[in-house]
Amino acid sequence: MNAMIPTYEPVISSVAHFDQAIMKAQPQEALELGCEPDFNAWTGHTNPRPDGDRPMRTASGHVHIGFTEGVNAADPLHVHRCNLVAQQLDFYLGLPSLMYDAEKQRREMYGKAGAVRYKSYGAEYRTLSNAWLKSETLMRWVFRNTVKGVKEIMAGNSLVDKYGDIQDIINNSDVKAAKAIIKKEKLEVCFG
Repeated sequence: MNAMIPTYEPVISSVAHFDQAIMKAQPQEALELGCEPDFNAWTGHTNPRPDGDRPMRTASGHVHIGFTEGVNAADPLHVHRCNLVAQQLDFYLGLPSLMYDAEKQRREMYGKAGAVRYKSYGAEYRTLSNAWLKSETLMRWVFRNTVKGVKEIMAGNSLVDKYGDIQDIINNSDVKAAKAIIKKEKLEVCFG
């Protein structure tokens, strides 16, 4: 990437702010956000399309989980399973992410709790920012916790059944409440 943009330095940041003049100089298609809708796994509703007129952009670190092959992504049973996986990953990834990713502004546009897209191979968990790409340690942690969370939900061990809806904890970056659940469940946390 450095060779492709020699006069710039790539930076991993979950939010980037731009001057209004720069935003207005972009072609309309570059300003469009939310090309394909994602859903709230807790409610089943489509998440609102982000406001493309804001002078900021966000970067995400979506996690793709394959647990089937070639199913109709809109099949109600598949959607239900994807929602369960996304809810479980809110415990294994979403809550702990509050410890290493203090950025709150991104969630005004993207990355609320349970953000998911249904795929023919499984689910795309969309809550995390790109902050976990800052170190190999975090990347390995995301992989391990994804596998652990999915294995637990597939075995019938749902933290949702124990704690209920945790959207407010993630969406409001309630670190204190997140730490309480993490401690009680002995969930793995990584700080980078």
